[in-house]
Amino acid sequence: MAEDPNSRGGRLAQRLDTLFRTVHPPGKKEYSNDAVAEAIRASGVPRVSGAYLQQLRNGVKDNPSTRLLEALAAFFGLESAAYFFGDEEAAQVDLGVAVLTRLLREADAFDIAARLLDVPAEGRELVRQLVDHLAQVKGLPTAAPGPPATGPAGGGGTGAGTNDEVDQR
Repeated sequence: MAEDPNSRGGRLAQRLDTLFRTVHPPGKKEYSNDAVAEAIRASGVPRVSGAYLQQLRNGVKDNPSTRLLEALAAFFGLESAAYFFGDEEAAQVDLGVAVLTRLLREADAFDIAARLLDVPAEGRELVRQLVDHLAQVKGLPTAAPGPPATGPAGGGGTGAGTNDEVDQR
């Protein structure tokens, strides 16, 4: 039987399942429990199986080792396992995933964002001011949600998010 979503184990199950459902290579299906377990075993964490990961995702099991949580965080491209423990960290990561998902779905926005990576900070500030002005003219919010302190950065891929606030814009 699955845990209450508000319990520690329930939150862990929700957060782990969110990573499986949303963080995957563009255009690919979500990772299977077995594929993630194999990758984690290859990273040096023994005795993890796809069945055990499924039990964690369903809330049947709720006490994985810190080492396993760190390996899961690394696999999915998170900077630390704090996502699994802290509500603030989880909200920041979920927001980051949702924003990245929108970028992947909207080729023109992705192109602009990718090109901005090579623009110096003062140039990005000018672009931000222009975007704020255009948003104001169109009656849209002028401030985007803040960047996540931790998130899918390097190694884990990107995928779909579920933040409705971001998806409604």
